[in-house]
Amino acid sequence: MHSSDYPREVVVSRGKAIYRQLRDEVEPAHKGKILAIDVKTGNYEIDDKVAEALSRVRAKNPDAMVYCLRIGSPGVYRMGFRVSVPTR
Repeated sequence: MHSSDYPREVVVSRGKAIYRQLRDEVEPAHKGKILAIDVKTGNYEIDDKVAEALSRVRAKNPDAMVYCLRIGSPGVYRMGFRVSVPTR
């Protein structure tokens, strides 16, 4: 299966399944860091920066389908926005 054939749901599902297997190993020492998982191979990298973790995973497999998460958190980034209204 070519990487462009992977639906988002498949990448997320596989990434979460692999993380569940790794959680006890990586969470205590790396909580708050980024975990990048190649859902095709199961290879992963941990770093403080998303770009660094992604780069190392893709160095191992240039065709990697990568799922990223912040270890011990529900998401890597907060989505949404906040509107501030200046007061006089």
